[in-house]
Amino acid sequence: MDNKNNETKEYILTEEELKAVSGGKSSQVPGINCPRCGKFIPTTITDLLVQPRIRCPYCLLILNINQK
Repeated sequence: MDNKNNETKEYILTEEELKAVSGGKSSQVPGINCPRCGKFIPTTITDLLVQPRIRCPYCLLILNINQK
């Protein structure tokens, strides 16, 4: 498919469609589980790409992020 007119098309997915293609819901908070205590550390994709480390708010473990 070639979009020669550079048109922008908008698609709205239902929660069922989103779950089918991504395995998650749009209202889910992104994050990771702490490897030490197992609790959920809420974070953003931007933080994971920009920050050199994140800290678990429960056990205070510092996770260094390899951004290569």
